[in-house]
Amino acid sequence: MLSFIARFIATVGYVGYLPFAPGTWGSVVALPLYFLLPESFFLNLIFLFFILGWGSTYILLKKDGSDKDPSYIVIDELYAMMLTLMFPFPKHLSLYITVGLSFVLFRFFDIVKPWPIHVIDHYFEKKPPFLASLGVMIDDFIAALYVFLLCWLLFYA
Repeated sequence: MLSFIARFIATVGYVGYLPFAPGTWGSVVALPLYFLLPESFFLNLIFLFFILGWGSTYILLKKDGSDKDPSYIVIDELYAMMLTLMFPFPKHLSLYITVGLSFVLFRFFDIVKPWPIHVIDHYFEKKPPFLASLGVMIDDFIAALYVFLLCWLLFYA
């Protein structure tokens, strides 16, 4: 039963099993949450999804005997995309432009994995499941930080 719950959480309700670009679909799930939930609740969900993602990923990696980031685990994309949506864009920009920019930049950094994301990704993948699962969550966090940094440079520097 625990494995079933962990798989449901880590795949974001089985979104991670969609046939094409599961990480992108995991990121898309953040968008309706952003538009429908109050900001304070949304912020709490980011933290909750990180903790649930780490735990559920740990359970799945331990069960599967894997030390890599399986593509069906997309809770990391969900929480990190939610994090990018919290960037304080200038008020004169359209909400749709800011959400679209956050989405495109996050997916770019998550897929390309520029330094140090790829280094961290490789470092954690050979670790025991507890640390490997943390690595699954951390690389997306850094991609979200890259979005914050680039947006800050574009709009405030």
